[in-house]
Amino acid sequence: MTHAQILKEIRTNPDRVIRTPLEYYAFLEGIHSLAVVGPRGTGKSSLGTAMAVNCMRDPIAGIDLARCKAEIAKLRKGGWNVSLPDDVKHLVYVADDSITDGDRISMSLDFNKLGLPDGTNDVAYLLYGGRVFIMEIQGKADCRKWNDKDGAPSDGLYRELELQRKFGMKWVYDAQDLFSVDKRIRIHTDCVARVMGMDVICHSRDVKHQKPLLCSWYTLCFESAEVYGNFLQTGDITDAQKVIFRFKGNIFQHYDTFAGRAHFLNGIEDKGFDCAPAKPSGYNKKDMQEYCQKFPISKPKASKGGDA
Repeated sequence: MTHAQILKEIRTNPDRVIRTPLEYYAFLEGIHSLAVVGPRGTGKSSLGTAMAVNCMRDPIAGIDLARCKAEIAKLRKGGWNVSLPDDVKHLVYVADDSITDGDRISMSLDFNKLGLPDGTNDVAYLLYGGRVFIMEIQGKADCRKWNDKDGAPSDGLYRELELQRKFGMKWVYDAQDLFSVDKRIRIHTDCVARVMGMDVICHSRDVKHQKPLLCSWYTLCFESAEVYGNFLQTGDITDAQKVIFRFKGNIFQHYDTFAGRAHFLNGIEDKGFDCAPAKPSGYNKKDMQEYCQKFPISKPKASKGGDA
């Protein structure tokens, strides 16, 4: 089947339509690790954000926190000094980026601190029942970097996945090409959601400043990376579940993919460094001369006659 035929089939005959936080919760309940894949611009990051936002909302946040508190009570009885901060309203972790929903913001996650303590490196503790979202994972768990002399960034993630998946953790990551991701990560993937397309419905009256009222993602969900690989070779969607995800509102206002980027983008590293875009000069002789006088390459030397 062609891409257009698959997209039409999902729209007209879906196996499942997910709209509410409880429906998102039910979808993720049986999944330890979910990969959201698809070509650039199909809506992978926005779909992952929709999942994260729904996990930050009640009643999902309340369910996750209740499970977490019950597990912490067991740990404390066993002598472990574990506590849940009072200001924690949900258990959503996001690596590098940030996701917000009103006054709720995702908890930051340092990707390099994932794994087991080795006596030298700091290790981040993830609360029981946490939902971890990692955007563009191929930059952190590249299949080509497994034998780096300093160890691959994915080493810690692999060990964390291997252990934490048995203790209520949910992992969601996106990638343009699933098979560019470390194989050790792929084998723990319980579901692969291939985004085939995305629709955004805006208010018909708001022509100048269109704000999305409803976002829909059309996906094919596979039970493993191997089954997804068979689809890529044959184009057969028999083993796939056709799922439509919907989000009411403007999903694009909920995530900031530049939240964890290098500080020099804002000129913080060097106070004399400015990233502001240059203003157009007008491209005429007068404006160019005024610009050159205002920002000379070097200071002009005065001649004996007093002329520059």
